[in-house]
Amino acid sequence: AERGLVRSRDRGRTWQVAGAPAAYPVTALATSADGRRVYIGTPDAALFSTDRGVTWNRVSMPGTPVTIAAAPEGDVVALALSDGQIFRSNDGGATWRGRDAH
Repeated sequence: AERGLVRSRDRGRTWQVAGAPAAYPVTALATSADGRRVYIGTPDAALFSTDRGVTWNRVSMPGTPVTIAAAPEGDVVALALSDGQIFRSNDGGATWRGRDAH
């Protein structure tokens, strides 16, 4: 069995590893409406891909994300429970702003 994030390009008939490091167990997953951007949360980091999961970049933010959601317009929201901050990106995950959730 494969470890890590897997993807299908044929509506679930076949599956392949999506390129995200297998060392990161995925705890949250979101995609843009067109499927080009993929966001994952792990116990240690958040990662994003702009090429449907072929390559991955680490999101630079303090705290550990526990959930990630993507809006159709490309906005992304990540909640970092470890320090009570909500992070929002308006540019598909390139830059992030945080605010206190309390």
